[in-house]
Amino acid sequence: MAPQERKKLYDLEQEFVDGDFSILEAKALKNTLEAYSYDMRTKIDQGGELEKYIEPETRNKFLQEINFVVDWLYGDGENCAKEEYKKKITEF
Repeated sequence: MAPQERKKLYDLEQEFVDGDFSILEAKALKNTLEAYSYDMRTKIDQGGELEKYIEPETRNKFLQEINFVVDWLYGDGENCAKEEYKKKITEF
């Protein structure tokens, strides 16, 4: 195989690999956001281990934010780019 053809195929393969890693990173970020949301909801909700450390008004507001993020994950955020998940994690 000619060196130019080999280089062309290598570059194409690298494009696919980069795309795959991007998808895997987005899934990992989504899972991180989802796990954090469910974990915090369990911890601050009634009977949770952190309930006594958070004021009811703050807790209710945070629970609303958590529920919004969870709904977003299963709605508009189902197949977002990794940048969107990073943004949500940073905001959270």
